[in-house]
Amino acid sequence: MTCNEGRAQDVMIYAGEHIKWMLENIPKKMFIAAGPFINEKGEYDDGLCIVRAESREALEEILKTDPFYIRGIRNFTVREWDYHVDEGGYRIDFPPHLAEAWGVTPTPTKERIA
Repeated sequence: MTCNEGRAQDVMIYAGEHIKWMLENIPKKMFIAAGPFINEKGEYDDGLCIVRAESREALEEILKTDPFYIRGIRNFTVREWDYHVDEGGYRIDFPPHLAEAWGVTPTPTKERIA
């Protein structure tokens, strides 16, 4: 989520509303990770959420209920992401044509290699 121009100071003012919204949505098991970025002044401004959703449309409907969005403090951009490394190890499941071009051997499953 990107902080709208001139609204960074409002992140701290309305953080309580945003946190309550996060806590209401955590039981939906859509958030994998979330948190604010810290700017060069040591203040919170933009944020990042890595989420799991049934569809882009369903996710956007939920994000539009975030108080930061409703109040015009932050806007959001939804991008699809395919992870390959996490604390459990890594997985190599690139599409075969990319694996060949990159000179790596793909694994046929999403299994992690520790």
